[in-house]
Parts: sequence; C-alpha cells; structure tokens
Amino acid sequence: MLEDRKARAKSGKGPKPSIDLTFALAAHPEVGRFRFNSGGWSLVNVLHEVIESIDTVGGRKEDADGKVTDIGQPVRATLTIEHVAYTTKSGRDVSYNMPVIKVLGVAEVAQPADLAKAA
Repeated sequence: MLEDRKARAKSGKGPKPSIDLTFALAAHPEVGRFRFNSGGWSLVNVLHEVIESIDTVGGRKEDADGKVTDIGQPVRATLTIEHVAYTTKSGRDVSYNMPVIKVLGVAEVAQPADLAKAA
C-alpha cells in the first residue's frame, strides 16, 4: 500500500508526505517552540510506531469507543538526522537524510521558582 502511494505521488497523481513535529528544547524551554517538517517516506514508515510510543509513555487513555479520556503528559524524546547512503543493484548511488525519533520518557515540567510562595 505504501509503495502504491509513493508511486502515485511520484507520478503527480497523489499527495507527498508532509509531517510536522513541534517541540521545545528540554534544556532551554524559554527559547520557545520549534517546528520540524519532513517530506520523507522513511518517517512515514515508522510514524505509527512513534505515535504509539508517545501515547504509551505519555499515558494517553481512550475509552471503548476510541475517544480520548486522558491526553496524557508531554514526553521527552530525541530527534536526530541520520545520513543513509547505498548503491542500488543497477549501480545508482542513493543518498538521503532520515529523521529518527526516540521517545525517552515523560518530560519533566519545570516549576516556577516562586511556586512555594504561592502555596
């Protein structure tokens, strides 16, 4: 099925992937949010696994009808870009960059320094 989608996209008769990831830097959340966009099919291949890992680690819950009852917590993850290069059987060199996402655990939410004074 994925190969069919890729073929249709290549021929201009189907959509190409466009995956947006929004994130903040754990060490410097004060610098704001960033957006990473990928149009690569390699991320499409594993996106369902990434989403499942985020949902599991973050504690997202659904009822029997599939409705979200608890959105869970933000997760801490790494986003790296791996370079892939190989030569096909026909001798053509192929090279591309592949995003890799690894979910590490629940994100630690920083508390304001004066939170104790508010209590």
